[in-house]
Amino acid sequence: MADTIVKSYILGIAWSPDAMSIASGSAQNTIKVYDSDTGDVLNTFKSHKDTVITCKYSNNGSYLVSGSLDKCIVIWDADKAAAKRQMDGHTGRVLSVAWSFDDLLLASGSSDKTVRIWRVEDGLCTNILDGHSNHV
Repeated sequence: MADTIVKSYILGIAWSPDAMSIASGSAQNTIKVYDSDTGDVLNTFKSHKDTVITCKYSNNGSYLVSGSLDKCIVIWDADKAAAKRQMDGHTGRVLSVAWSFDDLLLASGSSDKTVRIWRVEDGLCTNILDGHSNHV
């Protein structure tokens, strides 16, 4: 019974910019996207190898980004539920993600006490912000 409860946790939640859908990350290593009016599951995103802690839609709504205990960040095509790019580099769990206002950059925070800045176009880490004394 306890195993069932742990595997059903919902962690990160994000509204789409048009408020038509809601994405949720889970301990089942997936992201589910729901119709915000009906509650129907529209898509299930599968790529992570561990719990999805955080997810956020891009400002234009075309993409979804997720961060996981597997230390990876994945950018998804929001309509097709297809992984567009995976970014690796954190040495700890990815706990937070954020898009830049123009959707060209991503920031990710980790239990490795760093924030990494990523270029969306090619997945290149352009900066590592350290100096935190705890998880970001």
